[in-house]
Amino acid sequence: SYDYEQPVSKSARQLSQISSQLLASPTSPRIALVGHSMGGLVAREWTENESLRDARIAALFTIGAPHGGSNWAALPPLLDLVTPGRFDVNDVIDVVMHQPSSAGLRDLKPDSPFLRQLSARGRRADVAYTTIVGTGSPIDQDQVAQIRDLLRALDRDGSVVRLVRPRIEPLLGSFDELSRGKGDGVVAATNATIHGVDDIVTVDLSHFEMVRRIPGRSDHPVWKVVADRLLNLPRNAASSGP
Repeated sequence: SYDYEQPVSKSARQLSQISSQLLASPTSPRIALVGHSMGGLVAREWTENESLRDARIAALFTIGAPHGGSNWAALPPLLDLVTPGRFDVNDVIDVVMHQPSSAGLRDLKPDSPFLRQLSARGRRADVAYTTIVGTGSPIDQDQVAQIRDLLRALDRDGSVVRLVRPRIEPLLGSFDELSRGKGDGVVAATNATIHGVDDIVTVDLSHFEMVRRIPGRSDHPVWKVVADRLLNLPRNAASSGP
């Protein structure tokens, strides 16, 4: 577990330190990292940050991870303003100043300094990369259009929505995260891949279905991909992949 409100880089550093303690062994066991959503970014930061470099990492699987960011991270914390016990001055300032609520969310905003730094790094040749992308958003195109029309109407009426317009811009325009076939409801398919990684698996599942048991099914397509890749991972070397 990690604190999702803190910077992703801090979580990765903590994970690296804890693993060194828990997995200390003279035989240097290899590690396969499997990260869902923000966890995929934490795992990737640990894998690719030279200051955290760990030769034991043999494989990295990211599941619905916002490598290109998620527009959800830029939306105003309006629920904080109406949730009992959560209303305070800081929440109001967050809305008016168009700032996400935490450092962790700021890292997930498209084109954030953290994501630019992450993207600028090269892939590790000794690590086998797999990105698993979801396109099963529970919201269809008609519903997305209805949401967008409602926000445009509010915007025309000169309501409070105008105060946060810079952060609802994705909804007024394109919001692939929400569109079935283009996103998993949280992350757009185009933002869930890593540049230079060819092993991309697309599943017709929503963001949370990708890591939860599917009712009526004994198998799970995501975990089958992970298991298959691990079974085929060379025993004496990680990978010569991307």
